[in-house]
Amino acid sequence: MAPTRADRRVAVAAALLVLVAVATVHGAGANDDDDYVGREPPLGISVHCKEARAAQAGDTCDSVARAAGFASAADIMFLNPNVTCGCGALFPGQWVCVRGEAVG
Repeated sequence: MAPTRADRRVAVAAALLVLVAVATVHGAGANDDDDYVGREPPLGISVHCKEARAAQAGDTCDSVARAAGFASAADIMFLNPNVTCGCGALFPGQWVCVRGEAVG
């Protein structure tokens, strides 16, 4: 028996619920830096990295921020929206932007 229109609607609704659940869980991760809480640059603004360095064993966003002269890990996370720092250490060899500017 071929799927009915109602079957397709149920499948689409289920897929949307799964997407919302995944997005909610992903965005609700623990974060060591309370000031940041997963913020990325505002829409239309991107970050142009001018200097990056490879993380070493044991590096965290806090240690990289201090070494780069930043006040907190929030600065490193702003420059690196793809880096998740709240859950622990960076992996050795991971490139981390340590100097950049907002463009847009």
